[in-house]
Amino acid sequence: MQTSIQGKKLLDEGGPNTEKAILAKQALVDAAAMDAATIKKIEELVFSLEESGKKLREVLALEETVTNVAGVDKFYEQAGEIDRRAKLYKQVLAELKSPMTGLEMPQAEQDAFVMIQTKQKTDEHLKKIQEGTEKGLANLKEAWTTSTVAGPAGSKGEGKGGYGGDISAPLPADASAIFEDCLKNPSGAADKKASV
Repeated sequence: MQTSIQGKKLLDEGGPNTEKAILAKQALVDAAAMDAATIKKIEELVFSLEESGKKLREVLALEETVTNVAGVDKFYEQAGEIDRRAKLYKQVLAELKSPMTGLEMPQAEQDAFVMIQTKQKTDEHLKKIQEGTEKGLANLKEAWTTSTVAGPAGSKGEGKGGYGGDISAPLPADASAIFEDCLKNPSGAADKKASV
């Protein structure tokens, strides 16, 4: 908990520049880890290639040619390709020499990074909700406009008990505002509707 507080303090005091530095440092740490993992994979690949080439040449050195296994006639060509690739990968390893060194991330910085990630995901989620709400509102308005325009001009409803009315009448301005509030702020819209 104390470390989490320190992470928040780090961001609060440093502001946007500290946030950018934390993101850059974490990117470096991730890249260094991937670099180390890649070098290890290349080393394993070189070993696998050399073992494969060795086994191919053992078959080629047999006194009797194997004829009942498909592709044996390609073994010589494949062995040459293996040699070329193994040599190339060895050159890469010689150039790299060793994995790059990443920077250490103190616990407070790690917690700050998690907070930044959480904030980014939350902002992205809220943006999607807002975009979906605006799109839904636009579709509802379009549907309302289409339905009112399609109705016979001046037609009256025949309902009883005050339920009849002009179905072609446009949505009143105050009702439209309440309608939008209901989608964007249900609790606030309810208070507004009650006061109308």
